[in-house]
Amino acid sequence: MKWLLLLSAFFYQTIYGQYSLELNLQKDNIYHLKINSSNQFSGEMEGHSVKGSYTIRGSMHFKVVEASAAGYQLDVAYDSIDIQMKGPMGKFEFNSADIDQAGSGYGNISEKQVRITLLKNGAISKIENKDTSGFMVRIKGNPMFAMLKQMMMMGGFKQSMGSKAMKDAMKENIEKITALYPDHKVKINESWVNEIRPDSAHTNWIKTTYQLISYQDGIARIKGHTETGASSSDKQPKSMFGTVIGMSGFNITGQSESLIEINTNTGWIREASVKNDFKGNLKMSGKQSPNQPESHLLQLNGDTNISGF
Repeated sequence: MKWLLLLSAFFYQTIYGQYSLELNLQKDNIYHLKINSSNQFSGEMEGHSVKGSYTIRGSMHFKVVEASAAGYQLDVAYDSIDIQMKGPMGKFEFNSADIDQAGSGYGNISEKQVRITLLKNGAISKIENKDTSGFMVRIKGNPMFAMLKQMMMMGGFKQSMGSKAMKDAMKENIEKITALYPDHKVKINESWVNEIRPDSAHTNWIKTTYQLISYQDGIARIKGHTETGASSSDKQPKSMFGTVIGMSGFNITGQSESLIEINTNTGWIREASVKNDFKGNLKMSGKQSPNQPESHLLQLNGDTNISGF
């Protein structure tokens, strides 16, 4: 009898102690996310210490227009977004509510949508109607945008604002939130690895090791450790103010720790907190003096909180 009980316990653990983690969204339903991110950056530029900060607060909604065994098509739009950046050359602010109320001519930001195709594991297989959210056209229309370009060094920043780069950035940022799930059932304390490699001219990678730490009361709790790398080499730096001082390359690595709560019925995020720590260097072209270093240190730390409501 004892061996029978042990065998039953083994099969219970093997069969019933495993959990499916995946998206289970319903057609015509609308799912929401609210994001609050606060970050500080510091570094060196021509021997001087450079410090700054930026915050991003916003909310988005995702409407499921098609649902199948393979995945989902969703229309994504901002409900609101607020960006504040402080740096050595000044302050940049953008608030969608202020522009909507002022009558920008672009319509309400929540009416401008991007369609994405999302797989069951949360990965994005397709993005359509990129940059029709109205977000970038509003940013570019902001009178502070010219100063922001200077703060970000025109050459590299201008290249990063191209349509392909924006599509890559959108894919990467959404997948950071949605591409969490394994391709098999998992047990408590079991780990799995997901990797995001945006289709970009830059060599970017985001590798996260997730671990299921609990599954009860309709909530799955997942712990994540992310390692990130990004590098680029611009062989033709742009000129600025008559001299070639564009960014010729960068190499940034970092890591983040996250704690995520998932609604087990839908697979949608309930709450998440992320702590980031990034370090790297920026390589500049057009040295102005023999003593100018070839690269400049950069460090970024921040916290992000996400909630589905």
